[in-house]
Amino acid sequence: MIISNIPELEQIAKSIKSLKEKGIIRSNNLVGDLGEYYCSKYLGIELCNNKVQKGFDGKDNTGQTVQIKTRKKPKGNAVINFKNLQFDYCIFIELDNQFKVVLALKIFNTEISSNICEKRNRISINKLKNITKKVVLLSEPRYKMS
Repeated sequence: MIISNIPELEQIAKSIKSLKEKGIIRSNNLVGDLGEYYCSKYLGIELCNNKVQKGFDGKDNTGQTVQIKTRKKPKGNAVINFKNLQFDYCIFIELDNQFKVVLALKIFNTEISSNICEKRNRISINKLKNITKKVVLLSEPRYKMS
């Protein structure tokens, strides 16, 4: 079987091209780009022009820097890695299997830095979800800000 004859792969390629043309995704990281798109569209985050901005992905309407982390249906002991902690807060986006937002959390830098594994600059998603001062921004089924 020749891989190029799989019609589903052609559809995926067309869909990715269309999403890029519409500005919904900006790189080859579909999940991460969708999280940034949702934050921009629904939470008013102004994304950095540089797709690989060091330390943060955008700014909110008060000028605070925001790191956006997105995962699709994280399993078990999934972790989030941070290159550094040079942001005011993180927005964690969880997507379902159809890439729709299931949950969006705002977690302040101080909460992350006090709970992160210092050797590797990472935190488990379960731990991230259980940080006490988190703020739920979006959740199923309405996707409305609280």
